[in-house]
Amino acid sequence: MGSGVLETKEIMALIAYKPAFIAQATDDPVGESPQVDAQVIKYDRGRLLVRLEDDALLAAGVPLELVVPTERALIRLEIALDRVDRETQFGVVASLSVGDIEVIQRRKQERFPVNYLCRFIPMREGETRDDLRGRGHGYGRVTNISLGGMQFETEYILPPGLLALFEVVLPTSRLVFEGRIVKAAPAKDAPAVEETGKAGEHTYGVKFGKMDGATSKKLNRLILAMERRKRWPGPEKRSSSTGSASRWPGPRDRLRRAISERWAERDRRRRDR
Repeated sequence: MGSGVLETKEIMALIAYKPAFIAQATDDPVGESPQVDAQVIKYDRGRLLVRLEDDALLAAGVPLELVVPTERALIRLEIALDRVDRETQFGVVASLSVGDIEVIQRRKQERFPVNYLCRFIPMREGETRDDLRGRGHGYGRVTNISLGGMQFETEYILPPGLLALFEVVLPTSRLVFEGRIVKAAPAKDAPAVEETGKAGEHTYGVKFGKMDGATSKKLNRLILAMERRKRWPGPEKRSSSTGSASRWPGPRDRLRRAISERWAERDRRRRDR
């Protein structure tokens, strides 16, 4: 059994039966292209089988990507739709051909600089969004973000440990989630104004708390796009004489080639039958 088989099994072990989503392949960092919820089933005879919640947005010949968030990595596969079977033991199942694969380690402490407006509502433990209706907002600006949290600036003086509902305004979307302030850096030369609870700009670190599935997917796609742009900042990197393998530095390049060769071999065997 060659190393390619073992590496293919390693990748499949990471994504098999994991929740995922399919979207049109795009460099849009906020993931505004339509998304389809999915679940990876298995790799069979040169094709990846994926259970779909809805196949209405998928079409053959359209460049797509399958993103599988796992505990340790974000795994992105370039895919193309071959066919959809609507009557299987798993429900609606898509058969996908697979191109390049990216495995991006989830480093929760790595933050990416941004400039997003946000607003927040302080809340007590056990409160829900319905309990916050009619309550006043505070405003601020998010300066960096990661998978696990963010940093934002505001004129308000906030205590460490404060729980709040945050709404972060992306260019064409929003992230809404609960977050807790875990550290504070008071503004320099800005005396507190006790009567209003305001001062100059203060910087706070926020740890993400509860967020719904749609928000989690948007956050995953946002960080995925930022990580990709950091590693491969422009299309000229991908169109160099070394081809797409230049996107896979070091061991990742060898892993990609091994997987691609193994899957190509399975395709040839299937055609020869």
